[in-house]
Amino acid sequence: MCYWYYQSCGGAGNTLAVCLMGLNSKSEQIKAVCRAGVGPACFGINEPVTFGLPVMYNPIMAIPYILIVPVCILLGYGATAAGLIATPFIYATGLMPIGVVSFMRSLDIRNAIFDWLLVIPCGLIYYPFFKAYEKQLVEKEQALATAN
Repeated sequence: MCYWYYQSCGGAGNTLAVCLMGLNSKSEQIKAVCRAGVGPACFGINEPVTFGLPVMYNPIMAIPYILIVPVCILLGYGATAAGLIATPFIYATGLMPIGVVSFMRSLDIRNAIFDWLLVIPCGLIYYPFFKAYEKQLVEKEQALATAN
């Protein structure tokens, strides 16, 4: 019923929140990756961030990447069961902007709004891990700048 919410906010790891946080990062590496990744993340493509930060080989960022999937599924299921959003009845897929495909599946604007609202809990889950990783990268960048 609500399986599609696992990737409604920027791909499989819901990385749109990371991209938005990274645009204001103190780390140049994070800032560059997130500038390149925010556009694709709006269309459900998260590979620039997944492999650019990297999320896949980084235990700090892998924890929220994995944790967010069941959280978004449960939130989507709860919202559908409570009647806050409509149950989808049309099979639609594709790389469309956040909210558009949910609207097309249910023909209900509440589903599109819910997709954008999911960015908030995703950001709250990612935030402490993002800050820890950002701190590591800033220290590394400063050490490199001092060495040169």
